[in-house]
Amino acid sequence: MKIYLIILLFSVIGFASFAEETIVVFDGGEHQSGKTWVHPRGISKMEISVQTPYSNEGHLSFDVELRDGWAGAGWNWCSWKEMGKDLSNYKYLQFQIGVSSNKIKNLYVRLTSNNGTGQDAKGSKVMILPLLGKRNKYVKIKIPLEKLSKGDLNINNVWGINFEVFSEKDKETCKIFIDQIEFTD
Repeated sequence: MKIYLIILLFSVIGFASFAEETIVVFDGGEHQSGKTWVHPRGISKMEISVQTPYSNEGHLSFDVELRDGWAGAGWNWCSWKEMGKDLSNYKYLQFQIGVSSNKIKNLYVRLTSNNGTGQDAKGSKVMILPLLGKRNKYVKIKIPLEKLSKGDLNINNVWGINFEVFSEKDKETCKIFIDQIEFTD
């Protein structure tokens, strides 16, 4: 009886140690397979940069040049044709972000998924600018997935994260640094 109890205990402990607690979709090092997008194209740009103030690895660098008061960019860890990440067992989106300008009035984040029709489905936007504090410093942002899951987002098939920037002026510039994008429980 004692042997069975010990085997059962080791089985449970072994299984728990292999349970996934975090899904990392970008860290500038091991987890950087994917693609960026940006709008307006040819004016703003988003790329993986190796010069990072946050870590010894790369980060996403979003060079924002607003036209008509808006610019957007995102990181897609897979395409909308592929199966995305199932986030149904996770509670938070977490990432590091820094912004170089005080002139931005609104900065939002949202998730995208495949809704099964060949179109991307977007979750609700969450304002993150008030959470940033000082500019040019990385800040850890942690957002409950329930806030991002409103809209037609398919939480079982998420494949991207979008950032949207708004300003009161039609033309504005700044840099946004993003790193360590992950989902936690």
